[in-house]
Amino acid sequence: HADIKDNSDYKSKRCRMVVEEVKADVCYTSFYGIEMAKENLYHYLKKRMTLIDAFADVKTQDGYILRVFVSALTAKRQGQQKNNIYAKASQVRAIRKIFVEDLTKRA
Repeated sequence: HADIKDNSDYKSKRCRMVVEEVKADVCYTSFYGIEMAKENLYHYLKKRMTLIDAFADVKTQDGYILRVFVSALTAKRQGQQKNNIYAKASQVRAIRKIFVEDLTKRA
């Protein structure tokens, strides 16, 4: 926790640990999850844009199964005149499919 606490890159993320075993005055923990603070996500999310969420269950090389979540936002193209930057439902499905394929491939 001390390493994460001092690094400014991790201020918007919450790391969760689970105590696996206690021996005398020593606790043995395991990584349980990391999540982005909702306030930080809402900072990026604005009106007239699409939030795309995807998740995949991936198996690591050492046998752990992790559920990985990915969030993405649509952005304006350079020189775009329209005020909104919505994505079509078919585009959202295609982006989710790419996310899931890429996550499972990289695991």
